[in-house]
Amino acid sequence: MQNLKKIMNSVEQGILVCDEEGRIEFFNDSYGDFVGRRLEEVKGMYLTELRPGAVAPSVLKTGEPIRSMHRRENGMDYFADIY
Repeated sequence: MQNLKKIMNSVEQGILVCDEEGRIEFFNDSYGDFVGRRLEEVKGMYLTELRPGAVAPSVLKTGEPIRSMHRRENGMDYFADIY
């Protein structure tokens, strides 16, 4: 597991993992920098508590992934793939 965390943290893109109910299980350092929080602070919290405008909960409900979704947040433009 430690090697997997090292690999995930070496990726520049933010990676977030939630359980089937939308609770945060893991995110890499890039995602933590983006939201301005550490995983230890928010692990187990519902994603919508951390990010009220999050789209991932709708993907959890429908099971339909969203690819290359354009988002603008905190003055930043980015694209997200949500599975």
